[in-house]
Amino acid sequence: LTAIIYLPTLSAGFVNWDDPDYIYNNYVIKDLSHFTDFFTVPIQGNYHPLTMISLALNYPVSGYDAWSYHLFNLVLHLVNCFLVYKLALLLSRNNSLIAFVTSLLFGIHPMHVESVAWVSERKDVLYTLFFLAGHITFTKYIDTGVKKEYWMTLLFLVLSLLSKPAAVIFPVS
Repeated sequence: LTAIIYLPTLSAGFVNWDDPDYIYNNYVIKDLSHFTDFFTVPIQGNYHPLTMISLALNYPVSGYDAWSYHLFNLVLHLVNCFLVYKLALLLSRNNSLIAFVTSLLFGIHPMHVESVAWVSERKDVLYTLFFLAGHITFTKYIDTGVKKEYWMTLLFLVLSLLSKPAAVIFPVS
């Protein structure tokens, strides 16, 4: 259902807001020989190297055609829906109905339209992926005490922070 709802985004173009700075005027995504610039050059005052790397992976696929960027955002959102399902399943002690409804509402909620349909908001769906994965591994760590889950949580926290600084709330959420 979520994929069907967001399918029209695949034919959308770029938005003349942030997309020019993130795609058209961004030399870093056009040539991977500038790899260190992903970690040293902020875009519009934002530090999110993992997001820039993901955009750089889109560039060779479709260049200035927005379809692959939108497809990647949609795939990330669908993965996030699955992660919401997994997290809700853990938190509800394996109640699949609660997990399904929670995931469905997350997937179709209008709040996510901007994150999926706007190329420059890749940072939102990408950080959410690692944010949710981190919460899943932390919940497993709390339930089992397995140190591997704790270290995976820290890894997902770092990846989330490298995708969008808003992940700074992770430790208190």
